[in-house]
Amino acid sequence: MNLFYKAPAKTWEEGLPLGNGRLGAVVYGDPLHETIQLNEETLWSGHYDPFADNPECPPMLDEIRKAIFDGDLVKSERLANTYSVCRGKGGTTSGDEGPYGSYQTAGELHIDFAYEGSTITDYSRTLDLTTGLASIRYSVNGTPVKGSVFTSYAAGVAVCYYESEKPFTAICRFSRERATAAADPAMRLLSLTGTFPENPEEGVGMAYAAAAKLYPEGGEIEADGAALIARNVKALAVVIDIETTYEPPKPDTGVELCRNPAVPYAACLDRLEKNPVRSSADMEKMFSASAGILEELMGRVQLDLAGNDPAMQCVPTDERILRMKEGTADTGLLITYFDFGRYLLISSSYNCRLPANLQGIWADTYKTPWSGDYHVDINLQMNYWLSETCGLGELNKPYFEYIRFLSEHGSRTARIQYGADGWCCHAITTPWGFTSPGEHASWGAVMTGGAWCCTHIWERYAFSGDKAVLEEYIDVMKGAAKFFLDFLVEDPRTGYLVTCPSNSPESHFYDPVTGNDCANCAGPTMDNEIIRDVFTQTADALEILGMGEDELCAALREACGKLPPIRIGKYGQIMEWMEEYAEIDTCHRHLSPLYALFPAAQITEQTPDLMEAAAVTLDRRLGEGGECGRCPWSNAWLVNLFARLKEGDKCLKHLNTMLTRFTMANMFNNPSLFQIEGNFGSVNGIAEMLLSSHDGRIVLLPALPSEPAWSSGQVNGLCARGGFRVDMVWENSQVVRFTLHSANGGDVTVRANGKDCIYRTEAGRDLVCELHA
Repeated sequence: MNLFYKAPAKTWEEGLPLGNGRLGAVVYGDPLHETIQLNEETLWSGHYDPFADNPECPPMLDEIRKAIFDGDLVKSERLANTYSVCRGKGGTTSGDEGPYGSYQTAGELHIDFAYEGSTITDYSRTLDLTTGLASIRYSVNGTPVKGSVFTSYAAGVAVCYYESEKPFTAICRFSRERATAAADPAMRLLSLTGTFPENPEEGVGMAYAAAAKLYPEGGEIEADGAALIARNVKALAVVIDIETTYEPPKPDTGVELCRNPAVPYAACLDRLEKNPVRSSADMEKMFSASAGILEELMGRVQLDLAGNDPAMQCVPTDERILRMKEGTADTGLLITYFDFGRYLLISSSYNCRLPANLQGIWADTYKTPWSGDYHVDINLQMNYWLSETCGLGELNKPYFEYIRFLSEHGSRTARIQYGADGWCCHAITTPWGFTSPGEHASWGAVMTGGAWCCTHIWERYAFSGDKAVLEEYIDVMKGAAKFFLDFLVEDPRTGYLVTCPSNSPESHFYDPVTGNDCANCAGPTMDNEIIRDVFTQTADALEILGMGEDELCAALREACGKLPPIRIGKYGQIMEWMEEYAEIDTCHRHLSPLYALFPAAQITEQTPDLMEAAAVTLDRRLGEGGECGRCPWSNAWLVNLFARLKEGDKCLKHLNTMLTRFTMANMFNNPSLFQIEGNFGSVNGIAEMLLSSHDGRIVLLPALPSEPAWSSGQVNGLCARGGFRVDMVWENSQVVRFTLHSANGGDVTVRANGKDCIYRTEAGRDLVCELHA
């Protein structure tokens, strides 16, 4: 469970990522010129924009719909791109000082070391995924030096600790564009303060601050401009905090945020005062408290495979990645990748305010790619798939609270943009409450993003059996369902209820009449699949809670019966649209019509024709020259889809692709720009290969690869719907023993080695089963 290197990081993509949910850090580990890049989850430019929703859209909906139903797609495209869009600058194409904003770096802490002599030997750096400790070890002219950096889950600060047998000098300073750095030698404090934006409109923007307190052992502290110099010390601790004045805006009224940097700076000082590191004993105590939290979370799942070679642990991680790219198999590195993804989700979701964004909580720029925002047409959802299967359900809390936040702002969007009840959210969102369509209808008009997020609330209940989850968020689920009850319109050509206008995320087709490039349509397949889930799950939740809303339940079930069915096209594929349009890109990276296969469970063994059509769809998507599987998140989705099709060898192929094509030296994903959901989605794919529970039974090893390295193994702690944790051991591709840990009790069907058996479980008791050939 370590990342291991024999040289310092030269770039951010080689640094070691740390996080405690709220704070993030990337450690370079340079023995002479250390850089620790910093992040804080709410450090966003931009501001609340009450004018993004388009009030000119509702009066035009009938005309747009008529054009689509009449087949006049030239007209419908023109109208949609005029009215089914946000007002103003919009989202990801706006500058970082626009209302939409961008997630940003909090700056860097630089530490320049001076030793007696300058010959560096015996260098190594590691990241322990079980404790969250980045360790840097080296010798200077034969004298050992140790560096330790961690972000504390318990104390909420970042800590750097350096020690040597001989005195050394360290020059410490903050750096960040658009911020003011300062040093206070009397208080041994570094500070970094600023506002967003620098010259805002009145009432717009927020303040931020970072502070670092130095604790030297021996020596003395002096200032050099904005830097502090710790001279002739044997050990040095630096404790860091970052704060902002961000508060979530309210719909219509927004929020007036404090723009005085003294306020977040005072909050930093308060946290630092409560968490001093005056000695190595203080450091060990703080580290132990933090490591205990992470160890418990990481220890919930353990995976080992026959092909895991312990000798490879002595080979640096970056070298192992290169070896895989050159064709050498490394099952152990896949296990590390599995552990690393879980570590990243904990590091970016533990006890925090906002869910993991497109880069988790790690960003080293001011205009982060795609703003580092929340894309809800697959990306945010993929971030949290593993939370249930890998026993980390509590990490959904910031995600679910963010869905509630979106529902509040999305009700305004529903009212203004569509004249509809309930709430909706489109393709992209921010902490400023942006729920409007994007700036172009071809990708930004899809309005099922928020509804898709709501299915995760149901999954939390399905895995835990905890009605309190439904009770807490039933109003959010109801709001999403009510929007579609109001917005759906009958397609006069078929009689089905459809979304119109909408689109299949980022996928285009040829107008059958003109041959033009088109995107807007009625009832794209993924819309129908998501709405079917939301209607069914909301009605089921209302009945489970006994809320007495029989009329709403009946309306949801009736409308669900009027949604278009999943259809098979002329190539034997799942159709992406209601009509058999010719795709412009048959190999598109989005796999939207296969939502029903995964993450949903509308295509299963019980629908063999659709299962076969899903396989055909994947074959077509993976044709030559397209983007499907050629970016990390798309490739990770493929692992999960092939797991549902029980195609273990294809799962393994795409897992290997994650390491050989899409993984940087520090194991972050990177096609050309870092996005984290590929890391997360791949972890869930491995879990789905080993255990499934979506089809009314628990299936052990549903998609085990035929590769000998996977033929024997052990996994503990994977979770199944119904409140079960499962441990199992397999040999020669056959399960020989499994244990069910039941939270709720009851009968459960388990399929092991191709046979279904019903087991009676008791709440809080373990059921151990030995299987014989």
